[in-house]
Amino acid sequence: MSGWRDRLFGIGSGTTEPPGAERQSLQADARWRRLHDRNWTCPACDQVHNGVFDLAYARPDPYQGPEDYEPNGAVPDALAAGRDILTEDFCLLGPHRILRCVLPIPIIGSDTQFAFGVWGTIKPDHFDEVLEHFDSGTAADTGPYFSWLMNQLPGASRDPARCTMTMQNGRQRPMLAIDDESHPFHAAQRDGITFDALLDLYARYGHDIRPYLTDA
Repeated sequence: MSGWRDRLFGIGSGTTEPPGAERQSLQADARWRRLHDRNWTCPACDQVHNGVFDLAYARPDPYQGPEDYEPNGAVPDALAAGRDILTEDFCLLGPHRILRCVLPIPIIGSDTQFAFGVWGTIKPDHFDEVLEHFDSGTAADTGPYFSWLMNQLPGASRDPARCTMTMQNGRQRPMLAIDDESHPFHAAQRDGITFDALLDLYARYGHDIRPYLTDA
């Protein structure tokens, strides 16, 4: 499935359309309208969707413990006991402190963003700051922080990528921006990806909705 790489990373795209033309062509795309005009069931995962949906990693790649999430409230005791833990928002893995984050990517020709749900590291003292502010919903008073991306995205090496983690208020998950210019999604976060590239990404993760969108 090499086409997704061509469309995502601009190899052989051959397009010279200005940004305005890209926006107009996506708004006129019948597949885009079908994606948004009604609820529909993904033929791959049986989940009901409407519009663009995100792709999430359930845990950091290095974490090999149980996949069942413990409550966030168990983190302080796990810290005190020095044990590994995985919750919906936090992961303790040996000396490493890891947060679940959102890695947003614009979709060219629209005001919509797609996002990966990923995990990023944070220094222990910064982790303590985040915990202190998390329940009160004032985490944006902290950071931004240096982070290592703890999930391997398509086309990237297995080596962690350098990132910046920006905290959000209201118990929202932090935003992660890839700083490593050699990472294939660094440019994608800056410039966006095409709708075709997004559909190819979905297919790579087992959600091939292209036949549904091309039905008359």
